[in-house]
Amino acid sequence: MKKRFLTLFVGLFLATQLMAQASAWRGYVVDFSIPNVATQLLDQPICNYVSNGILGFSPQRASVANYFTHFNYTTPICLSENFELQIRLKNNSNEGGQAAFDVGFGLETDIGKVGCAMMSNDPQGQPFTYVLVGNQRVTENNPALVRDLRQWSLMTIKLSNHVLTLSHGNVVVYSVPFAGKLCTANGLYFFFKGSGYVDFIKINNLDNGSVIYDENFNSCTNLATVLPCSTPSVLAVSNPICEGDTLKITTSISNN
Repeated sequence: MKKRFLTLFVGLFLATQLMAQASAWRGYVVDFSIPNVATQLLDQPICNYVSNGILGFSPQRASVANYFTHFNYTTPICLSENFELQIRLKNNSNEGGQAAFDVGFGLETDIGKVGCAMMSNDPQGQPFTYVLVGNQRVTENNPALVRDLRQWSLMTIKLSNHVLTLSHGNVVVYSVPFAGKLCTANGLYFFFKGSGYVDFIKINNLDNGSVIYDENFNSCTNLATVLPCSTPSVLAVSNPICEGDTLKITTSISNN
């Protein structure tokens, strides 16, 4: 009887986790047709934004001329002390991207957002670029953050040996010493001015070489799953990898 109960409990627990993944993803469009006024539109389940293995928003669906597209993943992800977040994305005017081609992405953490806002091939948008670490802008108006993202580009945020690095392909765009720890990502966020697209998202554990999270959007009804940071002991899974988010930033290093 106990064995049957344990099997049922574990099955229900894992089924709940699987169902939660789909609801954890959301997509929405923000109308900026009126200057300085943001109106949220089309807050919908992620399946409305996934097509042919790509996460995005077709400009043909837009009911307004000026808009931002946002995507959010809100399930906590346990991180290793050294990790990297990789995103393959693009923002192209031929596919609905809008000047100044803002592209933003990063992690939601207990210390705040860790991410960036870049511009795709438009130097006029440089004043709006920045890198966030714990909601602090450690650099802004940085020419190194103006990149050509019109074609598929691999972007990486890496925390390794107490240095936080932002890379475009094999090029280090910006890095800053980081003496703290990021143990849990409360979620992921992405935004594009107009329509932008995401091919895949991957988080790698750089301490042991394992994959923490891997989403390729091949099926919006079978999205990637992550184990919760606190797992019931009956599952006999040891998932906590690092403990205690902290933040300490020192002087920044820019690589143009």
